[in-house]
Amino acid sequence: MSQKFIWKAKTINKPLDDGELLQLMLQKLFDISFIKQVEWIITDWNDKKYKINSSDPEQVYQEMIAKIPKKDYIFGFDLGGSSPYEWEIGLAFGMGARILFTFSSDLIEEKPKQDLLLEQFKTVHQQDNTEYAFIHPLNHYYDLEDDKYYNPITIQGMFEGVYWANFIGQGHIESFDYHKINAMNAYKTEWLGDNKHLFLQAVADIHQVTSKSSEKELVRLTNLFNKAKVEGSKWYD
Repeated sequence: MSQKFIWKAKTINKPLDDGELLQLMLQKLFDISFIKQVEWIITDWNDKKYKINSSDPEQVYQEMIAKIPKKDYIFGFDLGGSSPYEWEIGLAFGMGARILFTFSSDLIEEKPKQDLLLEQFKTVHQQDNTEYAFIHPLNHYYDLEDDKYYNPITIQGMFEGVYWANFIGQGHIESFDYHKINAMNAYKTEWLGDNKHLFLQAVADIHQVTSKSSEKELVRLTNLFNKAKVEGSKWYD
């Protein structure tokens, strides 16, 4: 039975400021056929739904910004489609801008598809556009957020704990000890961009990440991140 997965990112700049991050994410999802076409846009401030039917990221972006009221904006958009499976991207604004991509588990039933998704994840998120991002089963994310991750590593709504796949960038990574992270023995630890941002994968298969043994590993890594905080840094308790 299929379930929903989430790819969530806390961006450094508002995703609509120049459109680059949103367009890059859309293009990478088109490239691997995880989405076929953006079929609709919903404007959050008035709940209006507009049909667009486009597979051109730039056109999608232009369609979105054309609907912004003539005033400073603190609001969001939703966009989505139905092929190859139902999917949705939400753009939320507030204390920090966020992008949320929800998609069907059917897209990554096989391990090679998961690897393909992770390659795009690492391409999209860079030190100049993302502070923190992760991929995880949606319902399990909510369960962890309400229970084991109730006291977050940094702040609620951002780096609450370790998930299946994690990106830690500027604004966060400097608060953790490099050597202690390397000693965590996670399934996969990759330092990217001249060691200025981190990709960490907790377990091999996302479909196993909700098991008791995998959840135990997530909590172990989360506890180690708490212990790896640099004294006097931004997120040091």
